[in-house]
Amino acid sequence: STVSVFDEAVVVAPRVLKCDRATLFLIDERTPAKELYSFTKTPTASQDPPAVATIQSPSGRSSPVKDHSEIRFPITSGIAGFVASTSQALNLADAYEDPRFNKEIDLRT
Repeated sequence: STVSVFDEAVVVAPRVLKCDRATLFLIDERTPAKELYSFTKTPTASQDPPAVATIQSPSGRSSPVKDHSEIRFPITSGIAGFVASTSQALNLADAYEDPRFNKEIDLRT
């Protein structure tokens, strides 16, 4: 499934890229402003109901994804938005020091 690929990429990418962590974002071209989106595993207390995100296939069919939360934001926002909108790869020594860094997105990933 798409989410299994996300989970695997987020585990493998930091080792390959020699970085602290990674988040994989996709571009949703179906939204008017082109949004970036990703899924994160949602930690829940044992008594909480599982979190559910929804993914849509290119055909428009929706599928629920348990224990994951969806993150969405405009393609013009943050470091990820810069990379997605310019197709320019970045390898930042300290992302927190970059003026494009968006703390709100960081807190959600």
